[in-house]
Amino acid sequence: MPPFRAAEPLDSLRPAESSPGGPVLLGRSAEGRIQLRTAEGIAVRSRGPYALDGVALHLGAVGGRPVVVGFGPDAAPWVWRP
Repeated sequence: MPPFRAAEPLDSLRPAESSPGGPVLLGRSAEGRIQLRTAEGIAVRSRGPYALDGVALHLGAVGGRPVVVGFGPDAAPWVWRP
């Protein structure tokens, strides 16, 4: 098998940016909280249970706001509307 070759140099990679088409789910902060980049800036989910793996960003929600959903450590679902 040939060695892995990156499509572009690693120094050319930039942080995720929100696009005119919608927000970007960034993942977790250093404290383990979910982060979402929007046109207004970075929103951090600071309340509620810590999210387990597998959070999802849903676009096209009522009012045009993004919605992030996931499960807490007790397997209870939660919804975050930043």
